[in-house]
Amino acid sequence: MLEPYSSALEHWRAACGLSTSEIIPIDSLTAQKRMVEAGFGLALLPASSIDEELHSGTLRTLRVNAVQATIPVVLIHRRQAFKSGATKALIAMLTAWPKQP
Repeated sequence: MLEPYSSALEHWRAACGLSTSEIIPIDSLTAQKRMVEAGFGLALLPASSIDEELHSGTLRTLRVNAVQATIPVVLIHRRQAFKSGATKALIAMLTAWPKQP
């Protein structure tokens, strides 16, 4: 079974017709940005992590209208831990969040 990120990336690649492209997983956002700046392919990064590079012009975004990349987010908490009112409200809000098919 693929991890959520790997699964999303595989679907995205297939939708873009890139089924034969090579993937090199790099854990560090900074390393990913530097690799792209050096000309080593593309990266899928959170938009908030490239503000400085966009401003300086060392990176640019590519809009791919046919595909939207999303990654599931989960809430993890201790079963027996104290939950403040704010924590309970957050859990209720996330539990009620519309689920994707």
